[in-house]
Amino acid sequence: MPPGVMILLVLYTLKDKDVTRYPYGLPDLAALALSVLIYWKSRNALLAIAAGLAFYIFAVNFIAFN
Repeated sequence: MPPGVMILLVLYTLKDKDVTRYPYGLPDLAALALSVLIYWKSRNALLAIAAGLAFYIFAVNFIAFN
């Protein structure tokens, strides 16, 4: 069930992204890659979702994607 929930979260997050305008969805894709990597290594869905969310919030607010 956790992979299914993660797939739904990914689809919901990426469905309205405009990849033709800056930042081209880079914060989203980086957070997604981090989440997949953490889930692949640890098999802990909660940790992967929390780390991806924390990275996304950090990237959007503090890295020059704006």
